[in-house]
Order: sequence, then structure tokens, then C-alpha cells
Amino acid sequence: MISIRSLCNGDFELGFFSPGNSKNRYLSIRYKRPFETIAWVANRDAPLTNSSGMLTLSSEGTLNILDGRNNIIWSSNSSKYLKNPMAQLLDSGNRVIRGDNDSDPANFLWQSFDFPDNTLLPGMRLGKNLTTGQEWYLKSWKSTIDPSPGNFRFEIDVSGYPQLVLWNGSAKYVQTGPWNGVRFIGFPTWDPSDTFISGFMLNEQDIYIISMNFFIIGKHAILDNHSMQIHKIFYCQLF
Repeated sequence: MISIRSLCNGDFELGFFSPGNSKNRYLSIRYKRPFETIAWVANRDAPLTNSSGMLTLSSEGTLNILDGRNNIIWSSNSSKYLKNPMAQLLDSGNRVIRGDNDSDPANFLWQSFDFPDNTLLPGMRLGKNLTTGQEWYLKSWKSTIDPSPGNFRFEIDVSGYPQLVLWNGSAKYVQTGPWNGVRFIGFPTWDPSDTFISGFMLNEQDIYIISMNFFIIGKHAILDNHSMQIHKIFYCQLF
């Protein structure tokens, strides 16, 4: 099922939350209105199990989530460092670590957009860096109260002609066919204005698409393991 809803003139916020009736706590980026949509979760595999915990930024520029005993349960794990780092949540919903006086995206030490959850926001990528091996893909939640990775994965398959593929474990569940410069050919009835893609990059280093006004999302899971409903929500760009 595809549903379209308008997400206009809203803001993002960073904070801890507990999904549904779960007692576990996760650090998330949330679209505050109108649907309070969780757009990104940091510690998907390592929840805080009580009300104790905090988010810290090290002097080298590493984000850490600490439990009540000051044990690190999640880290941004950047291999580089900055002398005067700062963490910022951009209007786009991208959590970044950058130099205190350097707002150039090319110099970001780390950004949440490089580690998608189950939600594709405008400006995010789906694809692969062929040099470093870094991949940008979406992974379903296990359930509406458990954001740890589920069975479904949405990515660009680069094993042949690049195409979007929805995997259920190791089996292809849906595939779009290759990109023809306008649309993925497996969906010939799609109008270009009705797609969530603003660009397709293919060179010796990168294969990726960039999302635009439309993106795929669910209220709690883009690829719900039970209903497999895909929601398409209109998003007013904040760039």
C-alpha cells in the first residue's frame, strides 16, 4: 500500500525515546510534527535498559552513548579526529560532527546521513562507494517496538546493471529494473515528478541515488516485517 502525507514546515529534534511499550531507550532523530516520525536511531543494537544514560562528545570528535555505569554502548567510531569539534543537528535532519568554524559538508568528520536507518530523508544516498566499500542502504526494524535490524533491506544492487532491490534475507522481494536516466524501467508508469530520486551518480568511485521531495518511510518502519507496507510521504525540503 502507498500512502501520501504532507510533512511541511516542521523541525527535527535529537533525544532519547522508548518505542511503544518498550522499556528500552534509544537515541533518535525525530521529525517533531505532525506525525512525530522517528527518522534515525543510533543505538539500534544496543539499547539503554533503564533511565540512566547520556550522550557525550569527546575532545577528538567522537559521539558516545554511555550507560549508567559510564560504559560506552554506542560510538560514532570515526577514524579521524578534530581539534575543536562540535556536534550539530542540521535543518535537514542530518546529525553532523564538524569543526567549530567549519560548516563545509566536505569536511564533516561524521554524519548520520552516512548511516541510514529505515528512513530516507531528502539529501540521503542509497548506493555504494566502490573505493572504500561503504554502503548506504535501509534496513527494516524487527518490529514497531524493536528498531534492531530486521529481515528486509532496501539498496542499490551493483552486481549487474544498478537497480533498486528490496531483499527479504537473501531473497529478492522486489526489484525495479535498471535506471534509464528518467526512471527505473521496471516501473514504466511512474511519472518523473512522482519519484523520490533527484540524481543518479555512476562513476569509477561511486554508484548512488540521492533522494529529493519524496521519500519512502513508515510511521515506525519503512519495511515492516509483518505488513510490508511501503509509505510514500511528501516532504518539504529544508535545504
